[in-house]
Amino acid sequence: MNNYSIYKYVILFFFNIIFISCDKKKNIYQNSEINHISEIPKSITGTYKGQISCDDCDFVELTLYGNSSYALKIQLFAEEDKEPVINEKGNYSYDKNNCILILDKYGFRFRISGNKLYYLDKSNKYYQEEFLIKE
Repeated sequence: MNNYSIYKYVILFFFNIIFISCDKKKNIYQNSEINHISEIPKSITGTYKGQISCDDCDFVELTLYGNSSYALKIQLFAEEDKEPVINEKGNYSYDKNNCILILDKYGFRFRISGNKLYYLDKSNKYYQEEFLIKE
């Protein structure tokens, strides 16, 4: 066996190690993503309605699905130059330690308490009168 063959086997060995380690990282990521989705309690899924103090919001309807997606409908105060309804779809994350729900669009955050979602302002404060209630 000459030096060229040894180098060839060494290089093949390292490429195999790199390939196997990348494949394992991919599987670990996929498994952790599945665990994250399964941790969403079924009790928070459903449709919530109410009024919150966001810019030009008159009425809000939020539907949470078990696969961490949502549908958001915002009825705006009537103005001639604006569309009266905003319909958005996106994904949400759930912080089970703090009971906080975070929507990926508009930066909306809610504290979950029973069948209510309390709207959180930018400093994570909420007011008793600003909530969405589950139907």
